[in-house]
Amino acid sequence: MSTVLGVVRYSTRIRDFSVSPREVAVGERVHVSGFLEFYNWTTIPPGWWGLDGHEVEIRADGAVVGRAVTSEGGRFSTYITFGNPGTYTVKAVYKGTFTPFQDWMPSESVEIVVTVLSPEEKKEREERRIEQQKAWGMLLAMTAMTVAVVGAAAVLLRRR
Repeated sequence: MSTVLGVVRYSTRIRDFSVSPREVAVGERVHVSGFLEFYNWTTIPPGWWGLDGHEVEIRADGAVVGRAVTSEGGRFSTYITFGNPGTYTVKAVYKGTFTPFQDWMPSESVEIVVTVLSPEEKKEREERRIEQQKAWGMLLAMTAMTVAVVGAAAVLLRRR
């Protein structure tokens, strides 16, 4: 917080920025959410408060791909899609709000990488993932059977 010629300036932050899922096929929806807050130094104790009714831009590789307006508590949430395969860096940007008496300073979220696959690549990866899960399941079952056989053998040997 600072003051310049009677204008009160508040620091802002974007916290708990989330992008999910982080791997999608072209055209699939990606959920983006977070909280826009300002540091309220006028409260006791001072602290971070949600900033309601302000616009947050969602950017991918610097280009605006969505917008959301914060609700109660500063929460924002929207969906975005990608039209081409590739790797994109996604972040939320608050450009700030400036009035004659109060300024909320700009802020940005952390950056999160999203991988966008062609529908064919997405299907192949999903099939590969399923095969890996099956293999791990079989390995776990074989390990359990081995433990059971060794345990049974130990019991039989002990009875002798």
